Amino acid sequence: MKSCYLINTPFAILVLDDDGKPFSKFIYEHFPDSYIKIESGKDSKEAKLLIDFLKEQGIKKVSTNDPFLQALLLENGIKCVLEPGSKPARTVRRNLAGYLRKVGLKVERLDERIIEASIALTRRNISESFSDKSNYVIQLVNYLEIIEKSLNNLAMGLRACYSLHFPELDDLLEEHQLYMKGVLSVGIRSDVKLKRLVEYGIDRKKAERILKVARSSVGGDFEPHHLEPLIHLAEAWLKLNEATLSLERTIIKIMKEIAPNLCSIINPLVAAKLLSEAGGLSKLASMPSSTIQVLGAQKALFAHLRGKGPPPKHGVIFQVREIRTSPKRLRGKVARMFASKIAIAARVDYFGGEYIGDKLKMEIEKRLADLQGVSNA
Repeated sequence: MKSCYLINTPFAILVLDDDGKPFSKFIYEHFPDSYIKIESGKDSKEAKLLIDFLKEQGIKKVSTNDPFLQALLLENGIKCVLEPGSKPARTVRRNLAGYLRKVGLKVERLDERIIEASIALTRRNISESFSDKSNYVIQLVNYLEIIEKSLNNLAMGLRACYSLHFPELDDLLEEHQLYMKGVLSVGIRSDVKLKRLVEYGIDRKKAERILKVARSSVGGDFEPHHLEPLIHLAEAWLKLNEATLSLERTIIKIMKEIAPNLCSIINPLVAAKLLSEAGGLSKLASMPSSTIQVLGAQKALFAHLRGKGPPPKHGVIFQVREIRTSPKRLRGKVARMFASKIAIAARVDYFGGEYIGDKLKMEIEKRLADLQGVSNA
């Protein structure tokens, strides 16, 4: 026999001849665990027996209805073609009980056991999905964005409240984190101390400026108990901000584990945002570079398609430092170049290829130098 067709069922792997008649079987020892192993792309006792059988028989053409079984055979050096909609597959599906009887398998409560196998397989797929680190990264990125927006809103609200007491501090400490430290260190404006300002990490020159301005502030006078809630909120804000930094460190760590090539050419946080926009590493790896380039710029893209604006040159990847700091006339070219390298890196990371991050980085640096040289010529 030169060819055969393999049908993977929850109970056994059926081997059909050229005429579609079953002539051999490999019964799963443990139902439904052995079947689920195959559907997970893992070797099993039955798969090994099947591979030995095919090699002994010298069968040169093998077809199957199961992509996971095909992958196992290909890994073991057996050429196998995937034909899920072929006539043998349709025939077996219509009369599974009859085919199982032909190979000596009598399955009681067939429909119930098929449902049982389907439920077990679904549970395994759900479990794998929950265990997928790229899905975890997506949730962390979404949560990070929520926290960052909340921190910004809380900071703006606290500034508005505290400015009634010390309005000049709003201009002296523009960064939210420093402003919160300023609120904690100043407290009541009349009690401000230079030493306390410096202890909270405020630059000495700026601390001296705050001390001087506090003495002549036009802000209203408040009692300590009036400002106590704001001081507590400033302290809570700083703790939440520190938790956000911890969240960012976790995202960076996971991204370096699952996408080392991608993280070698762009900031891991930007890589994580790309992953989130794409819907996972698998989807990012399947995207063309032109799509990657405008990920996150959907509103601008649809506005352009409606004739209400120019096409976007970049989306999330604008946060890549080299793109953001490039001259405006070169940003489109730099964004296209980065998008193509991101596509390559994502595919290598997803399909488990070797580390090529350093090579990609060198190619990017060379291309940036060429673009800069042409621009200056």
